[in-house]
Amino acid sequence: MASLRKATFQIQPLTPLWTGDANQACAERILETALLGSMRWWLEACARSVGINVPDPVADPQEYDPDNPDDLDPVSRVFGATGWRRRFRLVARGGNRNPIPREIKIDAPSHFRPRKGMVEDSTWYYGKSRAHKVPAWTGAFELDIIQSSSWNPKYDKTTTELLSDLLLLIARIGTLGPKPQLGLGVIQLLGRTASQEGLISWLDSFKANAPPGGLPSISEMIFGFCDAGTREDDESDSDFWGRTTFRGKAKLRDKFRPKVDTARRLRHQLLGESGERPIRSKVSISLPYQLPETGKWIHRYWAWLPGDLCDSYKQLPGLPPTLPHAVAAHFEDDVIPSLPRKDSLRFIRQTLGVAVP
Repeated sequence: MASLRKATFQIQPLTPLWTGDANQACAERILETALLGSMRWWLEACARSVGINVPDPVADPQEYDPDNPDDLDPVSRVFGATGWRRRFRLVARGGNRNPIPREIKIDAPSHFRPRKGMVEDSTWYYGKSRAHKVPAWTGAFELDIIQSSSWNPKYDKTTTELLSDLLLLIARIGTLGPKPQLGLGVIQLLGRTASQEGLISWLDSFKANAPPGGLPSISEMIFGFCDAGTREDDESDSDFWGRTTFRGKAKLRDKFRPKVDTARRLRHQLLGESGERPIRSKVSISLPYQLPETGKWIHRYWAWLPGDLCDSYKQLPGLPPTLPHAVAAHFEDDVIPSLPRKDSLRFIRQTLGVAVP
């Protein structure tokens, strides 16, 4: 057998990286399983955007059947399923754990008496620790992608080029690791700026015409950046984060407060809800980070806006014409795509800097 391949990536977190353990505490080292989970999530979103049928691996776990191998979806062939082991492993080395506030508390307009101008505290939590500060990963680290058995070019089509491009896509528009809805996980790949066209080739080989099926898809997502304002020298991290990221989230939530059931359901489905059956926010706004070239502080945002939410939004009066308009306008972004995207493969090519044929 030919020697197994290995690729090493230098990753710099631009906002803290969280890889929590079973107790929702940031582990003593970077946990590769948390990175694998978000890498799989983004490959699933890419695959669905080009019509590949990819079930939810949690709600509908897949199983490899040697008598019917084509029944296993392409993403499970890369990242594994019951009876089918992925052909690579991740090894993370280095990085620094630095404290971040355990909770972010801001004042926001009252949900109950908005006309009287009252405010109330809103709080976001990182983990379950009772300490004032909790650790998260902030320093650069190395990530090895190690081929653990022979690639199968006719079946799973896993390659280091595919995984390299997936990380590059995440670095350009997404987030790595858990808690993106709390602003974590924006990364930079150091020394890697060019696509190896592995992701494009993989998507092109499996593309089909299946609908997303109510699951995350690049075809139903918008991406962008916005100004984070000016950071004062005497501001603490928590003050700065609260003034930008979390107040921004609160203001976006307030846009969907008409006193009708449709608006309430839309707000919870779009921006999340706590309780016995929590709903994860479909809008992620990063913590502020500084562009090394200009020194400017910015946020990255991305939002998954599935068709049923877009249809519900149209029933609300007095708002921008479409849900993508409403979200983009909140970030003062004038680049507003029409969803669903007609050519997601073209968008992915452009994001990776690959020439569009």
